[in-house]
Amino acid sequence: MEKYKNTFSRIAFGLITIMVIQNIFSILLNEFRNFIPRNLLENDWLILILSLVIQYLIAYPVGLIVMNTASNSPIEKPVEKRFLNLKQIFIISLSGFALVSLINILGNLITMLLGLFLHGNLNSNPISDIIINSNPYIMFFMTVILAPIVEEYMFRYFIYKKISIYGDKIYVLFSSLIFGMFHLNIVQGIYAFILGNILALVYVCSGKLKYPILIHMIINLLGGGISIITLTFNNNTIIFLWGILSFVLIIIGLLLFLFCLTPILNNIHFSKGEIQLEKNSSIILNPGMIIFTIIVITTMITIFFGL
Repeated sequence: MEKYKNTFSRIAFGLITIMVIQNIFSILLNEFRNFIPRNLLENDWLILILSLVIQYLIAYPVGLIVMNTASNSPIEKPVEKRFLNLKQIFIISLSGFALVSLINILGNLITMLLGLFLHGNLNSNPISDIIINSNPYIMFFMTVILAPIVEEYMFRYFIYKKISIYGDKIYVLFSSLIFGMFHLNIVQGIYAFILGNILALVYVCSGKLKYPILIHMIINLLGGGISIITLTFNNNTIIFLWGILSFVLIIIGLLLFLFCLTPILNNIHFSKGEIQLEKNSSIILNPGMIIFTIIVITTMITIFFGL
């Protein structure tokens, strides 16, 4: 079992690789922007293609190659093969949307107050900021379609393949933790951690990646996709009506979570895994995760104070 010793560290180094590559290209683009014609810099579709190439065809593949240096677990997919019907998908999706929205609202209020006292911005993400300033239809595509597919493949499927030998609980905890940290933002990180737990549990219980991808898409659609499209109408009535409907959906989602989803979560059977960690802290106290944590915290502080 010695070959599995550095698994958590190598996964973290893979995430570090992705972040480093993205930052290198961002710096290069910024350095050479004066030599690029203005009409090209203002072309949303060109920026989209460039972002896709850098992030999804260079950074992510190289990062996955680094992660793949960790040995695969004997069981590469969840043993459980459970079909989810539309009712279950609806309950999970709406519950997830409600939790994410509630955390986002509370987080934004807290960070707004902290920002007033500390003169900073805790709710900023450099990658998200680039997307927000682009074409709304590009934002919709990346938020609702592309991000869920790529993120679920990496943080649910790929991570399970590497660490399932430690059991389902460790998988759910670790995959959710790094999913939250990878967002490089305190508020987004917290609700990404909660969302990651839900999606990881769905993958463990169903054994099929299509379910967490679909649920992730629905949550992103309700949480941001529809808002993006409503803003394009530039109609206050439409925006107001969607705001009211969102509030109603959040209330319904919280009720579904409390009375429908929570009893199910309490009865989930977790496989213990072939290797039992002496200390759960070992998933964090390793070279890769320590460096990854330092980078994440440093980035958050840098963004907050605008350094």
